[in-house]
Amino acid sequence: MAGLAIVSCGGAAPSSDVGSGDGGTMFSLPTVAARCAMPGDRSTHTLSIVDPVPVLALARGARDLGLVYVARTPFPRLAHFFFQRLTLDGSVVGDPIVLGPIDMTTPAPVTIAYVDTSYLACTIAVGGASCFRVDDAGASSAEPMVLDATAIDIAFGIGGVMGAWLDAGALKVGPLDAPTGTIATTDAPPSIAATDAAYVVGYAAASQAYVVWLDRAGRAATPLAIGSASSTAHVAVAFSSGVVGATWVEPSGDVVFSLVRDGAPRALALGARSSGHVSIARASDGFFATWSDVGGSIRGTFVDLTGATSGAYTHPVGWTDDAHAVVGLADGLALATNTTMSATPVDVAVVGCP
Repeated sequence: MAGLAIVSCGGAAPSSDVGSGDGGTMFSLPTVAARCAMPGDRSTHTLSIVDPVPVLALARGARDLGLVYVARTPFPRLAHFFFQRLTLDGSVVGDPIVLGPIDMTTPAPVTIAYVDTSYLACTIAVGGASCFRVDDAGASSAEPMVLDATAIDIAFGIGGVMGAWLDAGALKVGPLDAPTGTIATTDAPPSIAATDAAYVVGYAAASQAYVVWLDRAGRAATPLAIGSASSTAHVAVAFSSGVVGATWVEPSGDVVFSLVRDGAPRALALGARSSGHVSIARASDGFFATWSDVGGSIRGTFVDLTGATSGAYTHPVGWTDDAHAVVGLADGLALATNTTMSATPVDVAVVGCP
């Protein structure tokens, strides 16, 4: 089951990070709100999804949200890749759009980004990553596959769409149709985020968490090790005010956070015994990091640009191993999450700060 929470935050005025693009053009990351002190659920809605939703991703568009997920129907029916448009306050807009079948028993990570005037979404199917565009009118069309990919994440930034994906145990980066190179040997799913001037990728390899910067053409710098990690950890990354934030799960199950200005990780949730699902979003003055907690909830906290935490958040989900995603909004945050062991139905919760 997946859920969505919209977090309205107080504090300083919203801001965006701006960089100079090629030819003197400017690229702006979306404006996001500041951290707030006491985020909490205000209301809950339900999406009518009857099949389990094992994987999902969320993106913010110009005037709405795009949610993608894989619904795993009972055997022997194939699972399918769906797109659902939502308003910025969490309301459902129209019926879900079926993007394509997924001929796999265990769906791999899905990803979505807003690109100019349409959403671009990818998921793993037989043969590689299948990608689709959904325009503002709701029309969908298939894009070329990223052949042989077994996990993928994408981001839209100053150089266009960039990706980080696995291919036979190799982590590749760059434009989806022209990878710029292999940066690691790993089976852990990567993450990628746009910065004000380029991109940053997070990944785990050889029991370490890493970040690596890409330039606007997708070429990688030297990776930086930032702490110990389980061999399959998902290292989620975001960018705010010149600083990269990363969060992941250590082999102990503790959730940790690192400001990749100094590379020093700090524990966010000692004793969480997380199964590994984490996410992170940028705020105007820091980050909002979330994790699936052993207590059966999605927990979160704000982290400022010095690494100090504030604003503990809990969204009960009734299960301990929930895929989820969080994105920043102009007046808060949006959190999408699986819920309960059977992963159905789907909650939409509006969350705010007193």
